[in-house]
Amino acid sequence: MDSPELARRYLDAFVARDYDGARPLLADDFCLRDLSPGGFTQVDGADAAMVGLREFLDMFASIDILEADAYEVAGVTYLRARVHFLHAEAGERMLEQHHILRFDDGRITGIDQLCTGLHAP
Repeated sequence: MDSPELARRYLDAFVARDYDGARPLLADDFCLRDLSPGGFTQVDGADAAMVGLREFLDMFASIDILEADAYEVAGVTYLRARVHFLHAEAGERMLEQHHILRFDDGRITGIDQLCTGLHAP
């Protein structure tokens, strides 16, 4: 499986909240660096990243991918996703994320992401 396919597989697990499917895609020393309207966040370690992912995603009633692209460029994999969320109290929300993924031995070692933050559609 090539890296864009692995990136899509990670995105599919994200949307499905398939944490058991997402975790094996991450290297143990995985690093997430995120720049969002709230500021810069870095999460070190796959297990810590999964805790944060679960805390964020489990607050939504539903999650759907509206658009996504993944391709290789300059030795990394680019993944863009526009995602729709439904929150029980806040209603519909969307975000767009742009990811640069790095791989080693078929696992994601790092994601640098730029995120719009949640906003009303």
